[in-house]
Amino acid sequence: MKTIDAGLLATYRSAAPTIAVCVQVTRRDAQVFRWIGHDKSLTIGGNLYLSAPGVQLSALVSTEGFGVDNSEITILEDSDITRADIMAGVWDGAALQIAEVDWAAAVPVLNVLKVGKLGNVIPKRGHSSVEFRDLRQAIQAPHETVLQPTCRYRLGDAKCTKNVSGAPFTVTGTVDSSASQYSITDASRVEAADYFGEGTLTFTSGLNSGLSQKIKTFSAGVFVFWQQFIHPIGTDNYTVTAGCRMRFTEDCIGKFDNAVNFGGEPNKLNPDTLTAPA
Repeated sequence: MKTIDAGLLATYRSAAPTIAVCVQVTRRDAQVFRWIGHDKSLTIGGNLYLSAPGVQLSALVSTEGFGVDNSEITILEDSDITRADIMAGVWDGAALQIAEVDWAAAVPVLNVLKVGKLGNVIPKRGHSSVEFRDLRQAIQAPHETVLQPTCRYRLGDAKCTKNVSGAPFTVTGTVDSSASQYSITDASRVEAADYFGEGTLTFTSGLNSGLSQKIKTFSAGVFVFWQQFIHPIGTDNYTVTAGCRMRFTEDCIGKFDNAVNFGGEPNKLNPDTLTAPA
């Protein structure tokens, strides 16, 4: 059973409740942001919630059972939330807490309404619309194991177990030139063609510092990304990790020497093989 602070409960029951919405966001880079939908900032439980009258909560839905709660939060753009960061995916998957508070109380106490993660962040003119997804979203994801010829694990995860944090799988370099925000060239790279295909490149300097993109193709020092970097690319430094295309022979054996942890069924017979003439 949920317990609500007596003073806050009295405010809810009053004819003119002084209630404001509080939002706390913890990004994947561990940065924490707190806002209150009020014209003055407020310290609650030792944490400062910055004034953000543009924070609005709408379509808040609570369901019983295993249905996923959802809501939409509107936040005006400012120095904390910029369109460039949104487009770069900095806010994707951030942990979110939605609460209410009596801003007029001598000792304000939060009433936590929802806990979950950010869904789709949609930039609009002058503000952003953020979809909230509660913790039951994870239940909706498929959890069964399906037979497949390629590996179902991610390179370096707990089931793959391959350590790719150091050389030769993770290396550093400097961009020589960039034809667009979709590609870069580093002539010093001598790795074989497709060595970094499906790997990840992260810039460590320049306008895109800290941002990463998946690599579509790599050949003769030229990286092509699946999605463009949000900022122009200069002669910036980067870190890049080799990619895995989830194949048994080419990747797990030939590239990473990790066949014992392969998470697929490469010798599974397909219908054509089973029905072929003897």
